[in-house]
Amino acid sequence: MSGQHADILLPDGQGVFYSIPAEQYHGCNFTNRSKLDDFHESRELYHENYVLGKREDEDKEAYKIGRALHAYVLEGPDVFASRYTNIADDVYASWGHPNSSAHKAAKLAFQAMNAGKEILKPDEFARIVAMGEKVRTNPDAAQLLAVGQPEVTMRIRTPKHGFMVQCRADWLNREGCALTDGQPYIADLKSVASFTARNWRHVWGTHLWKFRYHRQAAFYTGIAEQLLGINRMIFIAVSKTPPYSVVCLEIDEIHMRIAQDEILQDLKELGECYASNDWRDPLPRGIQTVEPSNWQIQEAMNGE
Repeated sequence: MSGQHADILLPDGQGVFYSIPAEQYHGCNFTNRSKLDDFHESRELYHENYVLGKREDEDKEAYKIGRALHAYVLEGPDVFASRYTNIADDVYASWGHPNSSAHKAAKLAFQAMNAGKEILKPDEFARIVAMGEKVRTNPDAAQLLAVGQPEVTMRIRTPKHGFMVQCRADWLNREGCALTDGQPYIADLKSVASFTARNWRHVWGTHLWKFRYHRQAAFYTGIAEQLLGINRMIFIAVSKTPPYSVVCLEIDEIHMRIAQDEILQDLKELGECYASNDWRDPLPRGIQTVEPSNWQIQEAMNGE
């Protein structure tokens, strides 16, 4: 793979790191985008989960599928095959409930026989291969992923607030490509709900707001711009269902400005919470009322 670069080591643990394992990235106490999103929703929840350390991470099924898809697309089919295997549905069912001790013992035995590979069901395995091939053979996605390096960790200390923030780019290209007019960029792979040539804009817009992709883009480029002068982030969206359609997207300027303003305010307030050790959510006092939204009023009027 071309576009290889060495780590950039800066004082105080800051820099750009190409070989930090995912477990080490997620295991540290630096603030990442998902933690900041939690703070945006609730200071008290952030304090409970990350300051007091009471959060128990779940390895949800979606996370497993996402890791497998990333391995196939970003590191290649050979790497994917070295890490994953599949098991027949009837054999998997015979292990019992996934949380039972019998299931866990059977899984460990199967993994031992398969060199520690992570287990996928046949339909999951086939779906990941099909999705991965559609991404790898899409002309735009293939160009974006032709040069660069996967799973790159970037860390900086925020100058105004004094705490460390980090992000992990799915793909980092410091040379640029024809599709970006030679500008370097971060690329991020997303599996999204089914979309077509007619409705992809609506599906993307819904996912963008629901999963806060605009905040991710603003957070990642905010770090990458300070370290590498990179201010572009491109999402490669692949549908989870046949025909596994692929579209490459960039966050529009309005959403980016909204996210940048939110993140700067969140970082400011997070710094204040650390300084004061006051983590109370700023909820209003007294008795409140909430007026109906415009769509609720319209729906009520149409129902008459």
